[in-house]
Amino acid sequence: MNQSACSAVGRPRGPRQGAAVILMGIWVAVGLPSLPWLVEVSAARPNILLIIADDYGADSHPFYNSDPAATFPPTPSLNRLFTNGVMFRNCYAYPTCSPTRSALLTGRYGFRTGIGYALETTNDACLTAYELTIPELLQSSGSGYACAMFGKWHTTLNTPDPNTIGGFPLFVGMIHGAFIPPTEGYFSWPLVSNNISSTCTNYATTEITDQAAQWIAAQSPQSNWFCWVAYNAGHTPYHKPPDALCPTYAGLSGNALDIATHPRPYYEASIEALDTEIGRLLTNVDLSTTLVLFLGDNGTLGSSPVTSQPIIQPPYSTDRGKGTLYEGGVRVPFFAAGAGVSNLMRVCTQLVSVVDFFATVMEVAGVDTSPYFGEARPLDSVSFAAALRETNAAPARTWVLSENFSSHTESNRVGRSVLDSRYKYLEFQDGTRGYYDLAEDPLELTNLYHHAFSPERSNHLAALQGNLTELQNFPVFTQPASPTGGTAVAFINDVSFQLWSATNLTATDDWTEIAGTTITTNGDEVWFTLPPDDTATRAYRATAPAR
Repeated sequence: MNQSACSAVGRPRGPRQGAAVILMGIWVAVGLPSLPWLVEVSAARPNILLIIADDYGADSHPFYNSDPAATFPPTPSLNRLFTNGVMFRNCYAYPTCSPTRSALLTGRYGFRTGIGYALETTNDACLTAYELTIPELLQSSGSGYACAMFGKWHTTLNTPDPNTIGGFPLFVGMIHGAFIPPTEGYFSWPLVSNNISSTCTNYATTEITDQAAQWIAAQSPQSNWFCWVAYNAGHTPYHKPPDALCPTYAGLSGNALDIATHPRPYYEASIEALDTEIGRLLTNVDLSTTLVLFLGDNGTLGSSPVTSQPIIQPPYSTDRGKGTLYEGGVRVPFFAAGAGVSNLMRVCTQLVSVVDFFATVMEVAGVDTSPYFGEARPLDSVSFAAALRETNAAPARTWVLSENFSSHTESNRVGRSVLDSRYKYLEFQDGTRGYYDLAEDPLELTNLYHHAFSPERSNHLAALQGNLTELQNFPVFTQPASPTGGTAVAFINDVSFQLWSATNLTATDDWTEIAGTTITTNGDEVWFTLPPDDTATRAYRATAPAR
């Protein structure tokens, strides 16, 4: 199986292809300065600045999309991250924000954390204290990293949770996933600062930048820090930013009717404003001592929820954007720059999953994760740190998983996808299956699943299906079974376990579900209280629904 590698930069011809375009041609095409500031640095333990944009898919940056019908706002700050670092061509997130953020924070897939879709109600599965997060491990390991988060949380719905569940000593931002008009918007929104709530009337992108820049400036040069800045832009509502932040779109009226009927220019205005503020944030950051990671949390929204006018742009269709497992919903821009990044201005085509940011941050910070994870608490994250340093680094992973599940998601969207360096397989709750050759069909227009195909394609399909078969909730016993007491399995969030017993392990029909057991949890284990049974020696097994 051919694996992608890190290579010299090229402007894309299509969604997953590179092209040999001379460097100056890239500057002209996307508006980079003619003499970019290049910083080639190496740091054993750098500061880490993680920046995430909301609803910012691969369609919306010109390095990822060369469709002649596509339009882009100026993004000189993001482009400068490329001139000072590396662009990852094939970075994949979850289709919506909450599972992406949870996977990034914990290094674990959604089927383990229980978070498979954007949180909407208090009945949705949220991040639990059972999970170990980036700031928790940075602090408990004695790494010496100061930690803070600014911006959108949205992995739980309670104001103390970024501190108590997330482990951030300082959190300033918003808890929920979006501002809710007409009472909320980018100019009037609920700001939470370490569980203290107030109404903020400063433009949200600016306020988050102010808060993060102030904290970064206050850090001692003699100590390390990790800062997560999670912007709301470019999520709805598409309120026009201040003209100074988006001069390209200063002529927009900003009235509600114009926003509803022409949402794409307002989306682009929010991205230009975001880029402007990222540039201001980076003036507080020394790239010789700081690693900067920027990514989108999921694909661009397909169309306006009010008027159905398109927001995602060609070559992607409006029904293949945010909220779907197709490329427009899960493939996102990712740039890394600064300390520890070598061989600048290059494109890496290795596969990267959002879940991999956890292990990468830990490796960069010098934290050994092995004492914290094992059979009962698997770690799904693999570090791509080598790809930051080396042009020809071996691929960290050969396939990427994405998931889409919740109690209020349509069955034709609930499902899982897995892809390798060329092929992608999808299976949905309604029984639909998809199989695509992304090299020849990057827009997933021709479903190969029910077609006859070559042995090579057959082998790839079998391997991808095998990956999904292995990725299930398999309960792990943590306490031996005692008929007069009980037994326990490792906790998995939002999973209903079943317990079975048998007296004859060689008889396949001897397993019987044990009804009436009392099931409790302490957040680390799920405990089954067993009915007394003194008449036979029994074996026990636990099961969980596939997800």
